[in-house]
Amino acid sequence: MSSTREILLGILEDLGREDFERFKWYLGLDEVLEGFKPIPRSKLESSGRIDMVDTMVQAYSSHALEVTKMVLERMRMTHIWEEHARNIFEPEEKTNT
Repeated sequence: MSSTREILLGILEDLGREDFERFKWYLGLDEVLEGFKPIPRSKLESSGRIDMVDTMVQAYSSHALEVTKMVLERMRMTHIWEEHARNIFEPEEKTNT
């Protein structure tokens, strides 16, 4: 299984230049992020893909992938999410036996 940072980087690398710019634009909009604070434009403007991974993990912590999914849905690019979602590890609930 891949780490959150690796999954985010893979997703961002699959976006073309214009789509990556749109992705960053959406991260700055309140109405897209339902319950999450947008990232200030000053942090988004000059960020490359690797910097964007670090910025998103810093801003959203364990919710970075959830935010990524929200943005990709808004961009109508869920096929990229679906390609990478299989690499997300969700721990099984522990049972007391």
